[in-house]
Amino acid sequence: MAEKIKHFSYIIGGIVALNLILYFFVPNCVRDIVRLFIGEDIIYYNWRSLPILISMPMVLSIEILLISCFFTKDKKVHPVMMKYVNKFGVSICIIFFLSVFCSPIISIVFAFSSYHPCASSSIFSGIYYVKDKTKCYGLNGVIPWKKGYGYNNDVKQ
Repeated sequence: MAEKIKHFSYIIGGIVALNLILYFFVPNCVRDIVRLFIGEDIIYYNWRSLPILISMPMVLSIEILLISCFFTKDKKVHPVMMKYVNKFGVSICIIFFLSVFCSPIISIVFAFSSYHPCASSSIFSGIYYVKDKTKCYGLNGVIPWKKGYGYNNDVKQ
């Protein structure tokens, strides 16, 4: 009896954890990616948004598998269903690794477009891209990159 309760609690914990992942990551990643396509004046681009968004269908399929465990007698996934999820998982993994390599390319595309990157306060954070360079300091509080020495007089400190 204790084994069934332990197995049941793992299933419930997995469902709750995956729902939290979907709830917190998807809206933020979708917002970043949609702003790329809309072409707003200010775009926040984090290179991790694309791989996270690409991996969400796999997270959703794992959640469906966990929910399907409630409808079997032994509380385990049916082998036929697992076969299809394995094929789906392999395709999502391939697309995920391709998106990891394509994400930095999007940043390079911004360098040749009408957007200007703002200075970043951290190497691992996302970067704001703006059409007007004067908006950079107001976004992240970091003085824009300069060509010469000394501070830019246009930026209020």
